[in-house]
Amino acid sequence: MDSVNIIDKLTKGVIIINVVFNIPFATMIIVAALSGISESIVESARAVGAGRFRVFFQMVLPLSFKDVMIAMVFIFMSNISSFTTPYLIGRNHPLLLGVYLRKTFANREYNLAAAISVVIFLFSSISAFVYLYTNLKEKDWEARAPQ
Repeated sequence: MDSVNIIDKLTKGVIIINVVFNIPFATMIIVAALSGISESIVESARAVGAGRFRVFFQMVLPLSFKDVMIAMVFIFMSNISSFTTPYLIGRNHPLLLGVYLRKTFANREYNLAAAISVVIFLFSSISAFVYLYTNLKEKDWEARAPQ
């Protein structure tokens, strides 16, 4: 086997393990959001002639957008700090950011480790901003709704 074939198999392994770990978690959050959408909303949209795609994109998706974003942020945050996935695939391959940071710090490459830490912090900050923006946007919408 050549090294390209091994790396290709390891990459597929990382994807498969992430799917196995993250799909049930995301599904649980999204199903809870979808169960909160009243059937009368979908039925009333269909009654006025909306098709399946229009009902989904203009009714269901906007009502469940917040929860979909929360699931995406939680999965991103768990993957950016993941040590489980690379160690299940193999100790030396592949190097995700968390594992690479640990290895550079263990090799006493403190400048590179600091740079990687800043990159991880920036990714995490962007993800936290998306999470907060999504939640604050929803609260703003609730405040404007007539009582």
